[in-house]
Amino acid sequence: MSGDHSVDPRRYFVTAYFGLLELGRPRPGDTIVVSAASGAVGQLVGQIAKLAGCRAVAIAGSDDKLKWCCEIGFDAAINYKKTADLTAAVKEACPRGVDIFFDNTAGPIHDAVMKNLSIGARVVICGRVALPVSLASLIWRAVHGSTHRHTCQRARISGIRLVAQAQ
Repeated sequence: MSGDHSVDPRRYFVTAYFGLLELGRPRPGDTIVVSAASGAVGQLVGQIAKLAGCRAVAIAGSDDKLKWCCEIGFDAAINYKKTADLTAAVKEACPRGVDIFFDNTAGPIHDAVMKNLSIGARVVICGRVALPVSLASLIWRAVHGSTHRHTCQRARISGIRLVAQAQ
């Protein structure tokens, strides 16, 4: 079919699996925060994290999505649309800090979680759905955004991309 940009569902698993296990390198007892946790990749990341012995915290934009995340194994949930202070909500959900952040959104969620990284944290950048697509905005965020925090926390940031196969 011409113009079909569908993605083979197995690619979501491959993205979640390798993104978390190879880039995030979870260890038992780590706390992982997943943005867009109810999405195709996020839900899988949370379940894989639990299998790896981690504590998983979901961030999503509705109570129904978060209820479902808890049903599939997430330990805690944050509704970013109902939270007045997202940075404080992440701190409350992750009192020892965030060891792994699997970021599917960028934007304000990214900024709030980055302020709560533990020393030696790993950040996996998978998506940027909350950011405008313009190059100027991406450059601005790179220079002026909160990503400088990883230097202070001696964290590592890696990226992974889900790409639809051309037919």
